[in-house]
Amino acid sequence: MKNKPVDTILNFADSVHYIETLYIQTNLYSHVAGELSNDKKHKIAMDKLYDEVLSKAEFLGHSNTRDWYKTDNYKIGVITDYDKAMQCNWYSCVIQYFQHHMWECMADINKLELPLTSNRELYNIQRADATLIYKSDIDYLNGYGIISKYRKQHTIEKSGVIETKYLGSRPSKKKGNKPKSSSGNMVRWYNKTNELKDTENYKKIELLSKTFGDIEDLYTIELEMNREFLLRTMNIDSLKDFNKLKLAYKNIIGTMRVYKLTDENRKHIADNHRNRVTACRFAEWVEYERVVKKKYEPSVKYLIDRMAKSSNRYLDTIPNMDDRKKESLKVINLLMERVVISDGLSDMVVTYEPSELGLEIEYMDDKIESYRGFNDLLQVEAQRAFSPYKYNPKLRKVS
Repeated sequence: MKNKPVDTILNFADSVHYIETLYIQTNLYSHVAGELSNDKKHKIAMDKLYDEVLSKAEFLGHSNTRDWYKTDNYKIGVITDYDKAMQCNWYSCVIQYFQHHMWECMADINKLELPLTSNRELYNIQRADATLIYKSDIDYLNGYGIISKYRKQHTIEKSGVIETKYLGSRPSKKKGNKPKSSSGNMVRWYNKTNELKDTENYKKIELLSKTFGDIEDLYTIELEMNREFLLRTMNIDSLKDFNKLKLAYKNIIGTMRVYKLTDENRKHIADNHRNRVTACRFAEWVEYERVVKKKYEPSVKYLIDRMAKSSNRYLDTIPNMDDRKKESLKVINLLMERVVISDGLSDMVVTYEPSELGLEIEYMDDKIESYRGFNDLLQVEAQRAFSPYKYNPKLRKVS
């Protein structure tokens, strides 16, 4: 069997790896210490923010319940009314940094301008784009293919020449703002030189020219990472985890394999022998410890609460029981208080004092049996009470 080829890690004489885009979010009240209520803290933080930042910024207008302002380095959107912020279940403050500020900060978070307190744990990362800009005389966008974990790939061409490749897609939203299942990240690989010339971004042109000498033969691989992916997969939450963003970048970009469109490589792809393709990588793949989703297990309190509510609903369906209803509920509550769940949650043991409950239990057993009938309502209620565990009467042991 032919030996598997070893991928080559591409090294460029000039390249820069940095955070291109950053959106963060926070609640105003979290930046005020003390024993005050959150609404009062919100007002204190709002007044301070206005005096120190917003009064000196350019007001852009009102959009989507927020007042938007523009400073030299970021846009900031604030929900001034505390009740509206809580009703929307949104963070009361969102900050969107401009590209030039992120470029000037590079990977040094200490240079990042924060509008409120400097506690990085209070600023949650909403979106971050990790970027590699490199200078190369080889155009890997044309004449090369990509092997990656992304199923969706599409290109943008100009005069028959590929200028941009997209891998993956942004998380889309359904009605009710509930996101559809998505990887939560997207790769955009494009010709940076052409973009700079088309947009005439003179500030960016000047910044990049100082680093690379000129803006010719520049390319960018940009990874857009959204909060759902960062938090769910990488456990990256707030600005205190800022330095982990590059590791997340290498973890994803390191899986991409770029291969030349030769006849041999095309045949391997057609035969689904991707491991035999001679390819290159833009970064070494970095192992990253994934977040393990914990299996939900109801607490004892939850089970007891469900049992009590279901029992009450069942008793309400029994006719002509007013005289004994209080006594019956007393028995049920006493039983609930004595529920003990074993470590494996496999047995349910109910204990009681014979002198206290013996007669009541005997009476209730006879009464319940007499009401078994149409659709076996007792069985139905019991199954609901013990959900999500399958109801099994044999597990109930009374001693």
